[in-house]
Amino acid sequence: MAGEKSPGGDMFSKGLGVAFAVGALALGVAAALMNQERAKQLRDEVKVQLDDLGKRIDELSAQAARVVQEKRPDIENTISKSRQAVVDGLDKARVVVEQGADKAQEYVNKAAQQGSSGAEDAVGDVRAAAEDVGDAVGDAANDAGNTISSAVDDVADDARNAVDNFNSGADTRDLNIGDNGYGDQPR
Repeated sequence: MAGEKSPGGDMFSKGLGVAFAVGALALGVAAALMNQERAKQLRDEVKVQLDDLGKRIDELSAQAARVVQEKRPDIENTISKSRQAVVDGLDKARVVVEQGADKAQEYVNKAAQQGSSGAEDAVGDVRAAAEDVGDAVGDAANDAGNTISSAVDDVADDARNAVDNFNSGADTRDLNIGDNGYGDQPR
């Protein structure tokens, strides 16, 4: 009897095996449903975060556009001042060079009239005139550089002020790119 199997025990083992299989199947189905629910929650969370990010981008871009529009006259004014400073500097340099050329011509004419004995004096006078022209051109360039530097500083100050006055609570608008459907949904 030791080697014999009882029909009731065999039936019990088969029933127990089927019960375990059904239980394992039920646990698997429950786990799959929980994973599916969690995946749906994650998708919803990501969608909300993307919507929030889109709103923030809209806020920042609208605010940046307003700041640029507000500062546009200042920027254009500074650019105009810079251009005018360069033109004025070039005009000053041209006038100084023309005056230097006129003085040099006068000295050459004097030298020709005075003859060879006065030529050495005329050469010295020409050198002095050339140095005066160089100094005047340098002064004009420095003036133009200072004016441009001042204009650039004004633009930089305006930009810093724009950043300091930046309002993070700007109005928003929905961003619906490529009919993604997010802009059509109520918030």
